[in-house]
Amino acid sequence: MGKQWEWEQMFGWHGNGNGKGFKRMGRNGKAESHSRTALLVTLSYVSRCVDCDAWTSQANTNVSNGLRHDASKLELCQRACFSNSECDGLDWVHNAADGQRCWLSGPWSGTRNIGTASGAVTHYDFNRNCHTQGNH
Repeated sequence: MGKQWEWEQMFGWHGNGNGKGFKRMGRNGKAESHSRTALLVTLSYVSRCVDCDAWTSQANTNVSNGLRHDASKLELCQRACFSNSECDGLDWVHNAADGQRCWLSGPWSGTRNIGTASGAVTHYDFNRNCHTQGNH
């Protein structure tokens, strides 16, 4: 039993019997099915982020000229940054309206405003080197 089995157990995924995919009970009580590839890519991403601290945060900090993304949850905002090869961080505005919470930063961004943003903003730096470390 290796990491794959550990993550399957942690996230509640189990083989669907055909050797090609996995299923689990969704939040709505209905079974969810996903391909083996989709599950392993997701688990690999999660395990690498957890193993090497891909994200570091700074409260009351933002970066000017962020690229707005419509993510409604921090995890979705982080995925958007991960998917953009130039993204090196994000600002998460906790109390903003949907569509105004996630701001990606990268070479297009301006200055970092440390400790000057309201308490409702947290900046997260993304360590891309995290994904090349380890033996996953």
